[in-house]
Amino acid sequence: MTEAIADILARQIAEIDDVSHRDWLDSRLVRPRKIELLWEYGESNPIRAWIVAEVGERKVEIAYCEGGHGALGYPWGLVFSGQKYFGSNDSWYPDLKALLADCGYIPDY
Repeated sequence: MTEAIADILARQIAEIDDVSHRDWLDSRLVRPRKIELLWEYGESNPIRAWIVAEVGERKVEIAYCEGGHGALGYPWGLVFSGQKYFGSNDSWYPDLKALLADCGYIPDY
């Protein structure tokens, strides 16, 4: 499964046009590791997600969840290291490029 996540990640990185932005992200990538996240609202079963990068500030990590988050089902999100919850809807994005741009890690695309 780790190889499948690495393939998804590679395709997302290829969508980032600027080489300096790709380099920034490449320097923060980690070997995908599985975690289980819970919804904060009501009872839930753990849902598998994968940490793919460590942003380096405030223990923020980039996660991928195949099923996505919330009603929109966005698969790319920011989570805090060691936390077990998905967090809010506004921390999840349709693609990695949108996550990086919206959070200010790379300029808007």
